[in-house]
Amino acid sequence: MGHVLSNGLELIGTGTNIWKDKNLEQSIENMVKMVEKDSSITDRERKHAAAIQAWSQGFVVKALDTWEEILTLHPTDVTALKFAHDSYFYLGYQDQMRDSIARVLPHWNDTVPLYGFLHGMYAFGLVETNFYNKAEKHARQARRQLLRLGGSQKLHRSFTEALQKLYRSFTEALQKLYRSFTEALKFM
Repeated sequence: MGHVLSNGLELIGTGTNIWKDKNLEQSIENMVKMVEKDSSITDRERKHAAAIQAWSQGFVVKALDTWEEILTLHPTDVTALKFAHDSYFYLGYQDQMRDSIARVLPHWNDTVPLYGFLHGMYAFGLVETNFYNKAEKHARQARRQLLRLGGSQKLHRSFTEALQKLYRSFTEALQKLYRSFTEALKFM
């Protein structure tokens, strides 16, 4: 899984690709060869490696399908969750980004590590799809959970980004309403 994480973070986290970065291409090829040779690697790990390979070749939707398959069987797999979430975001698939988290949320609770992180990701997806009240609830849940565990507010930015976007959207809506109201009064 170390190679999956390293290659996945490089691909998804930096925006580089195998056509620009030959070292990354070699690293992914080595990962694939290792997976093929090592019989102790689990099916889930094989799927992760296949998803990273697909992503690296430009088949992001195929990678997403693989991560969603992993999440069906392992809903607390944070690697699949994060890589899928970020990939949906990059593709502009806001509904899928939100729904991917919603599908696994019932399988989590506050005893599962990164529970607050999950709520932050969900809040972000909710804001992106204009479910502001629900987004605020989950962003606040993320903050409470992270602070309860002793983490700083900087531990994860999803919940703060969700709240910022939420409040910015409210402000813009109120400004539009005020302008419309002012124009209506002038007309009268």
